[in-house]
Amino acid sequence: EVRYMVRCVYRQAGTPLADDQDQSLVPDKEGMKELVDRLCERDPYQLYQRLEQQAREYVLEMKVRLLRHLSLGSKVASTIPGPPQAHQFISLLLEEYSALCQAARTISTFLVTLENEHLKKFQVTWELHNKHLFESLVFSEPLLQSSLPTLVSQLRLGTASHDSYSEDMYSTLLQR
Repeated sequence: EVRYMVRCVYRQAGTPLADDQDQSLVPDKEGMKELVDRLCERDPYQLYQRLEQQAREYVLEMKVRLLRHLSLGSKVASTIPGPPQAHQFISLLLEEYSALCQAARTISTFLVTLENEHLKKFQVTWELHNKHLFESLVFSEPLLQSSLPTLVSQLRLGTASHDSYSEDMYSTLLQR
């Protein structure tokens, strides 16, 4: 039941790249908190492992979506993406990261006992662990790492444009 709820929260936090979103579920945070409390009494490590697997699966799905978008974008824009394509991809990357962080914060509201009695020993929160998963599984991906310098340079080219709207749009994204 907790696993299903966690999965639904991640899905609801999805971005436009997400394939299937179940928007109908409203989390029963008190019920989930009580269930997590009982599961923590039994085996907090096993609960952590199972929840971590759900987070890992979601982040891996995110990685696949982003890489698919990156590879499709480079095919459409020949070999070098232009400022609009770079802006679109970097925006999506940041939206995915933001959605993951928001989902982790939501899930943390019913993982209080797990965080206080288990994760705290390792000086980790659920949100911090999710950020680590994103960094290690998505951001460190070799294809993404090799594409980032080109994408950032395209954003810089966009800031040099003479269109004030575009200039602001690209510089705002570069600051993020």
